[in-house]
Amino acid sequence: MLPAAPASIFSTFGLGLQSNLQSDVKLMLEEFKAEDIKREQLRARTNLVVSNVNQLLFSHRAGALASLDAHLAGARHILQQALDVVGEGNRDSNLSQALEKYTEAVLILEFFKTGRVSSFDQVQPCADEEYLGACLGLAQELSQYCNSGVCYCLTEIIFQ
Repeated sequence: MLPAAPASIFSTFGLGLQSNLQSDVKLMLEEFKAEDIKREQLRARTNLVVSNVNQLLFSHRAGALASLDAHLAGARHILQQALDVVGEGNRDSNLSQALEKYTEAVLILEFFKTGRVSSFDQVQPCADEEYLGACLGLAQELSQYCNSGVCYCLTEIIFQ
């Protein structure tokens, strides 16, 4: 005698629900995949902006002022692409950090050009908290600038 094959426990209604559930799960997985692709594009762009801004700040500290505008324009273009990907109001922490670093660079360069700190309206597209973080970064940069200037002056005095 052969064992009986398993029989479905679902009714016709249950089978219909299972079929609908499978199509819904398929749609959700496609949405997740699209979000992952968008997040990866955003991450790549924000990493590029942070790298570009760090290069800009290094060039500024080293006195290589000729390339600063090109680095700044490049970072601004990449940030605009990133904002286009996610939309103006949908910022994750990576994009917010990149915007803050970009704004900090703009503040630093403008401070050394004019002696003034740019207003919030002049450094858009940053948000309030990104502008505040950038202002704190500017204060740190100025502190390091002053300390290195004092050290330089002391070495000149000592080794004269």
